[in-house]
Amino acid sequence: MKTDVITVDNKGDSLQLALNRIEGLANAVTKSDKNGHYLRLMAEELFGIVSANAGDFTAKFWAENQNRDFRIVLEADAKELPDEAKKDLLSISSTGENSEDSGIMDKIGSLFCFFAKGGNADNVKTFDYGYIESSGDISWSLKDYKSTIKNKNLDASLEELSKSVIANIVDDIKVGVKDKKVKIEIFKTF
Repeated sequence: MKTDVITVDNKGDSLQLALNRIEGLANAVTKSDKNGHYLRLMAEELFGIVSANAGDFTAKFWAENQNRDFRIVLEADAKELPDEAKKDLLSISSTGENSEDSGIMDKIGSLFCFFAKGGNADNVKTFDYGYIESSGDISWSLKDYKSTIKNKNLDASLEELSKSVIANIVDDIKVGVKDKKVKIEIFKTF
């Protein structure tokens, strides 16, 4: 099943409608208000991280499921920026870390916005790991990121992940660019 695709913006227009539909889908499928609340919390967090980083935007917002596997999606058009604006985005940090983004979810929001504004994986410094690039499509996955930092024993990154409530309750988060659309997806199985 899939909820209605609802257009939301940085002002929160239509947000409550989208959140109610997302929560309702989980409630109906899993027969559990608790699961509906969890899915709503994930959707609110997703919207919050993007709106905190994006400035003015409109995006399509929906959830869908296959049995007890759920996917929440926020999708926007990727826009090209003038070179000066790209330089501003690329100067997120000289250390490879986004010093303004203190948590994993803030970094994911910045990554979404970076891609939406025309950035690419070669230039983004928010994350060092978790990227896949194929035929011009770019994607980043929390699952791949977690696996890489665990294998490399990167203690600071592992500690940051352990502090994130959302990163610990979702199964995966993906951020990607395909066909001039930038999409962030949250995956959860109940």
